[in-house]
Amino acid sequence: TKDSVHYTALRLAVVLEIQDLRQHSSCRDGNVVIYGNSIDAYTCVEALLCMGVSGSRIHLVHLPTDSPGSCFNNPTVERAVTEALNKRGVTVYENCLLAQVNDGQDPEPITAVSFTTNKEALRMECSVFMNFSRKGVDHDTFRVLNDACLVYDGGLIIDTAFLTNDPAIRAAGPLTKFARRYYADSWAHAHFNSKEVGQALAAALLPLFDPTLEPTSNLPEGMDRLVLIYADAKIQGGKLPGGYSYLQVAKPAICMPLVAQPSPAKHGQEMVTGSIEAGKYFCLYVNQHGVVESITCLSLKPIPEPWCLAVYHDRFADFEEEVRQIMESAKVQDDGDLLSLPELVQKVLNEEAVSENPKIYLKNIFQKSDSITTLKKSMLNYLNYNRYHLTMYAQPGLI
Repeated sequence: TKDSVHYTALRLAVVLEIQDLRQHSSCRDGNVVIYGNSIDAYTCVEALLCMGVSGSRIHLVHLPTDSPGSCFNNPTVERAVTEALNKRGVTVYENCLLAQVNDGQDPEPITAVSFTTNKEALRMECSVFMNFSRKGVDHDTFRVLNDACLVYDGGLIIDTAFLTNDPAIRAAGPLTKFARRYYADSWAHAHFNSKEVGQALAAALLPLFDPTLEPTSNLPEGMDRLVLIYADAKIQGGKLPGGYSYLQVAKPAICMPLVAQPSPAKHGQEMVTGSIEAGKYFCLYVNQHGVVESITCLSLKPIPEPWCLAVYHDRFADFEEEVRQIMESAKVQDDGDLLSLPELVQKVLNEEAVSENPKIYLKNIFQKSDSITTLKKSMLNYLNYNRYHLTMYAQPGLI
């Protein structure tokens, strides 16, 4: 899964770093300082604990709360992680800004870090310092971009067609940033689903490689100044302190501190099952319009759900479109009248007399139609056509 890959990659990086540092006797018993509020900081702490690093040696330093803050934005998850850190003896510092490294002297190797806080300054000696305060670009990558004469302004500058200042080079993803003329810093690719952004880039590149494609019609004047808006959910997860498997699926949005977000009680509804104490917590947040905005899962056990693999298959979108067409073309009997399913839904929405729950009523009516057979056949065809990837589903004739 995506979260396990993220955690494995981060853990591998931490392992390699610690193994390298263990060669130096001065690093075997020193402090490990981790600076940041992101999920990377928490998964790094868990990786260190799993490697046998004592919790008393680990110091987690958080940025001020008015920064784009906690990666969880869920008080229950934050409480569970905080309790786990306290239990393992990890020291946590709040509202700190990195001020100096090595007291302003030679920065390599790092042996001490200083922070400004709301009270007195904080200085810690350390053997390892890991900075997760913000994502940036490493020196080698920046040098390559600069040597290629590509414009870099806090990110690799692109336009709405993914073009850099070099017409032969296109770019996408969290490394990029829209040119200032778009006034769209808040709509950078880093805030959206990377897979969806990649698909948009592929669609923009396809005409360059496929001569059979018909040229697109000219866009209305000014449309080239509008940035693309993406809709797919953004997914993050990993292994958190306490051994929790964490997964969050949410609509793409600019990260805000929890205190700045609207109260779910006023602007939606939280549906919660399980609890942190039981080691399995699930929260579904539905906004005031009845639309699911986020799904949060925290579990002491891994989250193996092979049944849902079909939903993430590359061809699932085509299957969805086929199902939509079947539903729209379905004809159902209602009080002797032959109606299409959209017409029946509209009739129910108009609050005409319905003797039972509208959802149950629509379900019962549809199950009596011929389209239910077509729908089942379409689903079986989808599973059969992709059976080599979806081996967890029983096919007709299996037994």
